[in-house]
Amino acid sequence: MNSWQPIPMSGKAARTKNQIRAVVESVLAGRDTTDLLDLSLGDPTAFGLTACPKVVADAVAAALAFAVLLSAGDNVLVPSPGFPLYATLAESLGAEVRYYGLDSAKGWDPDVAGLDALIDGRTKAIVVNSPSNPCGAVHSLKALRGVVAVAAANRLPIVSDEIYKDLVFEDAENSCSLADVAVGACPVLAVDGLAKTFAVPGWRVGWIVLHDSVNALGDVREGLARLATLILGASTLAQAAIPVALSREPALRAAVERHTTALVSGLSANAAAIAAAVAAAPGLRAAPPKAAMYVLVELGAPLAARLRDGEAFAAALLEEERVFVLPGACFGAPNAVRLVACASAAATTEAAARLAAFASRHGEAEAGEA
Repeated sequence: MNSWQPIPMSGKAARTKNQIRAVVESVLAGRDTTDLLDLSLGDPTAFGLTACPKVVADAVAAALAFAVLLSAGDNVLVPSPGFPLYATLAESLGAEVRYYGLDSAKGWDPDVAGLDALIDGRTKAIVVNSPSNPCGAVHSLKALRGVVAVAAANRLPIVSDEIYKDLVFEDAENSCSLADVAVGACPVLAVDGLAKTFAVPGWRVGWIVLHDSVNALGDVREGLARLATLILGASTLAQAAIPVALSREPALRAAVERHTTALVSGLSANAAAIAAAVAAAPGLRAAPPKAAMYVLVELGAPLAARLRDGEAFAAALLEEERVFVLPGACFGAPNAVRLVACASAAATTEAAARLAAFASRHGEAEAGEA
């Protein structure tokens, strides 16, 4: 007889929940995923759009920022819609997440005016993600300056998620590092990695760059060094690729730039195809994406009322058209769905056509019932 009792999970583990995974499992539960057109996963290597640049592959064929800043009872400001892992990480540390809005009518720029009302004595940082997941937006210089002004006035650092900084489309009006905007005003912890630009998400190789023009991060720097001794992290083999990927040597740089240019071109074309289909479909609206690999599609009339909910829309689209997208609830946008531009051009065009047909069919159905 087994005398062992169940071993309880830790408090940190109990607080940790990945919202994307929870919603995806709910939508896919019991469904046949054979021959699925999957526009849910932000991995351009998974569907044939691109591969890791060979020069990096040949060198070996990336949460510390929150951990060093947040303790139980603290709070952090994050964008909504936004990447849900911010909340997962903060809440696993016992911290509170406070959401500031992004305005689709202004190209998903942050609501700077609403930031001050969210800040109190336990606020430890403001998170900015530009280019944005899930919105595909590049924040305007005016908006970035506004966030920096709020951070400086409240003596708060900014955690700048810059994982998509090199995936900016040609028609984007501006693309600048937040650290450049913040010089002399507030410190910035810039988070980046190999996953997106170099199309190697499985390597989990990333880094934090401290921009400390106001000399406020001395203790944070020491804290990061201490935390690094506790992290097993990526293998040394994967880490060996970093000097090659970031090299300024002309031949290596040229190889990486050719890869990035091709990747951005493919993502831009796919995002444009999705946006065009959305623009022609009743009940769908999307701010034109300017970067990254995502299109956030807002749902409204004349779609059938039940399909203005992102989870219901995603489930019905999967059932009827064999196209899988993520419900916007994953990102704090319950009346939206997120599509990725990472599939092949042919698969993206087909999925966009099915999306438009689905919306037209259900829009017409409601019109007929009215």
